[in-house]
Order: sequence, then structure tokens, then C-alpha cells
Amino acid sequence: MRQSALLGTRMSSIRDCAWFLEQDEDGALFVSYENDDDPSDNWRKPLAEVLADQKSSTAKMVQERVNRMFERRKV
Repeated sequence: MRQSALLGTRMSSIRDCAWFLEQDEDGALFVSYENDDDPSDNWRKPLAEVLADQKSSTAKMVQERVNRMFERRKV
């Protein structure tokens, strides 16, 4: 069974979209992008591939969320 968690959303007059962190049954991690206005724009990529593109705003957003998750654990 696949598990998923919402990473972030963007709502605008142009489009509504969301990013999810997903874990497959084998433990592999993926980031998926869902565009409500244009489903042909949706994608699903391995987490490492998303984070490797450090110039992308998606990679920055995902890394920020991961950092915040681990900061909370330090308390």
C-alpha cells in the first residue's frame, strides 16, 4: 500500500496544484505533482531526482519541508 503526505499547494487564478511525498510498498520515495486544471501536466519522480535539480523551485520546496521535519524531531 502506498503512503503519501502533502508537501505543498499553490492556488492561483491560473492553476491549482499540489505536491505529495509518496512511499511505495518497497520503501522507495517519490514526489508527485498534480495539476487540477491540466492533468496532462502531472508527474511522479524519484525523490533523489527531484532534489538533484537544485535550481528548481520544487527541489527547494521539498528540501525545506524535509529540513523542517527533522528540526521538529530535535526538540
